[in-house]
Amino acid sequence: MMSERLRRLTLSTVILLFATIVMGGYVSQIGAGLACPDWPLCPLSTDPFIVAEFTHRIVAIAAFFSALATFITALRLSSNRVSTARRLLTTGFILLIIQVFLLGSSVIFSSLEPVLVTAHLAVAVTVFALFLTAYFNIVWTSER
Repeated sequence: MMSERLRRLTLSTVILLFATIVMGGYVSQIGAGLACPDWPLCPLSTDPFIVAEFTHRIVAIAAFFSALATFITALRLSSNRVSTARRLLTTGFILLIIQVFLLGSSVIFSSLEPVLVTAHLAVAVTVFALFLTAYFNIVWTSER
């Protein structure tokens, strides 16, 4: 069933978004935010700072593609039962595009400007909250 697929995709995205935020916090705390000076690429290395930052980027891109699959699946559903979830996922996905391609790159290119780092985290938490709310909406409407 399509709504079951949407529920699973949304939960996967929520988990990946959470992992991205946690990994970003770790990268920030160990001072590895500029270990990969280019965006989106990162040189392969065994340096623990580069490994941490590269892992953050890999988890982030996995979260992005999971969110894209979730968003497309939600758009394909015609049911009114998922209209609220669809709006939440659409808003979340639009913010995620801003998060990844505007804020993520700006944080690196600005050499970790504190206002941009804070905005990066704020938008990440907002995207996470929107996808989490959509997940609970999907679960709740499927139980009715």
